[in-house]
Amino acid sequence: MGGSPNRGGTVKIMNLETWAGFKTTIAGKGLSMQFNETGSRYEVSAIEAGFYFWTHNLLKGSPDAVDFETNFKDTINQSVETVSISILKDVALADGVEVISPALVVNNSKKTWTVENDHGSGGLIFKIEASPNNVLWEEIVQETPLPFGGKVIVVNNDFWKYLRVTAKGDGAASSIDVWLQVGP
Repeated sequence: MGGSPNRGGTVKIMNLETWAGFKTTIAGKGLSMQFNETGSRYEVSAIEAGFYFWTHNLLKGSPDAVDFETNFKDTINQSVETVSISILKDVALADGVEVISPALVVNNSKKTWTVENDHGSGGLIFKIEASPNNVLWEEIVQETPLPFGGKVIVVNNDFWKYLRVTAKGDGAASSIDVWLQVGP
C-alpha cells in the first residue's frame, strides 16, 4: 500500500497494490466503491471521510477484472453522500509562485469548488481545469483574480472525470485554501 500525499492539502491518495487488498479495505471501512472504465482497465476508487482517496486499477481480462465484472460492476457507481475534500490547505503563495492540486477522479457527481484567500495580504489568481483522461486539460473556470479575504464558490455539473485547481500568487504573499464538495 502506497500513498501519494496531496501537495498542501489533507487528502491522501492511497493506491492499494492488490484487488483483494482493495476489496478488504473498502468492505472493512464500509465505503462506497466507484469506478471508471477506460479502454484497457477499470479504475476503481472510494473516498473515506474526505481524508483518503483509495484506488486500484484492474487490467481488463485479468482474473481480478472478471471478479469485478461478475460481482461488483453492475451494483456500484451509485450516488454517495456529499463529501468535502480539502485539496490545498494554507498553501503560501509568493508573487508569481504557482501550485497545482493533484487531479481528483470525480465521476458523475455535482462538484462545488470553494477557493479562499484567507491569510497574508496579497492576491492570487486561480483557475479550474477538467480532463477526460488526466492528460489533456481544459479550463472550465478561466484565470480569476482573488483579492486577500476573497472567497469564490464555483458549481460545476459537467461530467468530467478529473478536476484540478491551479493558483499563483499575485503581489504580496498570500495563502490559499481550496476544497471540493462532491455529491450526488
